[in-house]
Amino acid sequence: MTEKDDRLLTQFFEETRQHLADDNFSLEVMQSLPSSLDKKGRLWFIFCSLLGISFFIFVRGWELLTVALKAIFVQFDQSLHTLDFSHFSPAILFVLFLTSLFVVVDNLSMSQE
Repeated sequence: MTEKDDRLLTQFFEETRQHLADDNFSLEVMQSLPSSLDKKGRLWFIFCSLLGISFFIFVRGWELLTVALKAIFVQFDQSLHTLDFSHFSPAILFVLFLTSLFVVVDNLSMSQE
């Protein structure tokens, strides 16, 4: 039903299409816009980036980052060792596998469209 509706809509819009003379109006409007916004935006981005890098160096961010990452990975490693799959039946694990497989295939097919 939707394919037929799509074809009818496409046919209708093709039949009623009107060409409007632009006479470079759009180009002139785009050229008349102020370009200083781009320069101000770039300068603001550079300023904020330098400020962030300076702050990262000032507080020795690399040390804080390594401590945080070590804590995360140690916690993750400990939680992996505490997993116990003996209470799960093979059927539940199989359904979990099929569901994961379906999600991956669906995401791949959606990304190709």
